[in-house]
Amino acid sequence: MNSTLYEKSKIGKKVADGGDRKVYMYDNYKVIKISSLSFFTGRKLHTKLVHDYEVCKEYFKDFVVETENVGSSDGYKHIEIQPFIKGEMLAKKHMNYPTVKLQFIEISNSLKQMISDGNPPIDLVGNIGMIYPYLSNIMIDSSNRLRIIDTTLLEGKTIRPLGLILEFFAPLILARQNYLMRKFLR
Repeated sequence: MNSTLYEKSKIGKKVADGGDRKVYMYDNYKVIKISSLSFFTGRKLHTKLVHDYEVCKEYFKDFVVETENVGSSDGYKHIEIQPFIKGEMLAKKHMNYPTVKLQFIEISNSLKQMISDGNPPIDLVGNIGMIYPYLSNIMIDSSNRLRIIDTTLLEGKTIRPLGLILEFFAPLILARQNYLMRKFLR
């Protein structure tokens, strides 16, 4: 991830809310994700999110959406720009397409390897997936390609004291994610 600046005039309408980030359209075909918690955690959150992205790029290779860090160079403001992925959040119905199911199996196997190697798991369920039956951090684009749009790992120890909240909810998030993944693969 490169550290560059962004142009505030290119920020458009809000398109989503994440656990920590507000997502807005940016320029024509991009989104900008602005962390609301980096103000409280300073460099800790920025360092964690950059690390999480690098780990996920290693395990999920082409599935992870390219992300550019455009926050402050001192790391106190975490802001990312990504290509806008037009599509749907991953649901069980998408498993009816053999190419999608094969990609999902690859993601599932990569997640198992990630955990086996001693890393915390990636959060694929996202906020919406905690309520509805989606893995909302995976989008399926118009070409039936799976794209991971958020690479946050389920680990909060590195961003204490705020990370204790994530640590508290991580078992619940992971249980929901595991349930949905098993359901999708049936």
